[in-house]
Amino acid sequence: KAAASLVVAKVSVPLSQVAPLFQAARSAGDPLVVAHAGSGVLYLHLPLHDGAPEALADVARVVEQVRREAVQRGGSLVVEEAPPELKRLVDVWGDVGDAFPIMRGLKEKLDPKGTLNPGRFVGGL
Repeated sequence: KAAASLVVAKVSVPLSQVAPLFQAARSAGDPLVVAHAGSGVLYLHLPLHDGAPEALADVARVVEQVRREAVQRGGSLVVEEAPPELKRLVDVWGDVGDAFPIMRGLKEKLDPKGTLNPGRFVGGL
C-alpha cells in the first residue's frame, strides 16, 4: 500500500476575494478547501498518495496555479506542510518582493552565523 501524505497550503486574500478564490482553487485540481470567510484565510488540503514524479508535479501545479490566483487578488499562499520532495519543486514561501532585503538583514542580525534552520526561510535564508 502506497504511503499517503497531505500537502497543506495557507492562502490569505482580502475578504472580498474569498469566494472567487475558493472557486478558483476548487477548479485548479479539486483540493479540499477550508475557508474562513470572516478572516480571508483558506486552507488547501491536497492528498499526495505516492511519491511518483507525476503525483508531485500535479500537486506542484495546483499550488502554483492557486498561488497565481491569490497574488492576482492581492493575497499570498504559503505551503505549511509538504514532503521534502515537493518542497524541492515549489517555493514554499512564495515571492516576498521588495521585503526580501529587509528579511535578509534581519536574519543576518539575529542569526549572524546562519545556524538557525539554514536554508529554510524565505529565499533560502
